[in-house]
Amino acid sequence: MTAPSTAPSHAPAPDAADRVRLRVRYGETDTMGVVYHPNYLVYFEQGRTEYLRRRGFAYRRMEDAGSLLAVVECGCRFRASARYDDEITVTTVLDHLTRVRVGFRYEVRREEDGGLLAEGFTNLACLGRDGKPRAIPPEILGALGGRTEAPQPAAARNVTGDRG
Repeated sequence: MTAPSTAPSHAPAPDAADRVRLRVRYGETDTMGVVYHPNYLVYFEQGRTEYLRRRGFAYRRMEDAGSLLAVVECGCRFRASARYDDEITVTTVLDHLTRVRVGFRYEVRREEDGGLLAEGFTNLACLGRDGKPRAIPPEILGALGGRTEAPQPAAARNVTGDRG
């Protein structure tokens, strides 16, 4: 049995890719004008937050109800450099969903030429304020389509989540 979806009827399908357009800010770059590598995890977080928001659910509502999504594993493969003032697009795709965990895959591309800058993944676990694992709230499951499956171990996927 799946939880009813709380996503608006116009929300994208849970398995559909979601795209967020950003502009690289000066403070995100190093002295060479290249995006400093930890900022890609911030871009992933922006993509993940918008992915959920566009499906009718905001992180803040879940946190106010006492559930937190903690990153328990992440990875990023850098393909090319993003530079100050580049327009970039972060594409986010749902990778897997279990009762307690959810995983996403990401691509970051430069708008100007479509060049692949980075690809990666995050795996998150739902925790209570006490830091103990808990089931993902029904509202999130609904926003993500309500289907749960067993995740593949990270060692069985490359950083984009593909096998091989």
